[in-house]
Amino acid sequence: MFQVAGGCGLGALDAARQRRVWGVGVDADQSSLGPHILTSAQKRVDEAVYRTIESVLEGTWRGGRNLVFGLQEDGVGLGAVSPKVPRAVVSAAEGIRADIAAGKLKIPTTVR
Repeated sequence: MFQVAGGCGLGALDAARQRRVWGVGVDADQSSLGPHILTSAQKRVDEAVYRTIESVLEGTWRGGRNLVFGLQEDGVGLGAVSPKVPRAVVSAAEGIRADIAAGKLKIPTTVR
């Protein structure tokens, strides 16, 4: 069960625990909720805030534009991955992450 409501989705993750199915946290690493958490899709808001403050201090900040904080900028990522996931699967996911960050894999930005 992949809930997409951050802390508001805790009920969904508890339902995953009760039903003995995997749960996927969101926004922050929610692995502390128990062994039923497969991983978490993290938004690294801390990285975005840090880089923004850094640009202000360096005098390079410009307003009126949107900035993207994706894999390349360490703006998103995975939380702790359950130890029940085979190491080969984790390694494959890490390779795909590296390929996306390096621009070798392009992620669609439009819906068909």
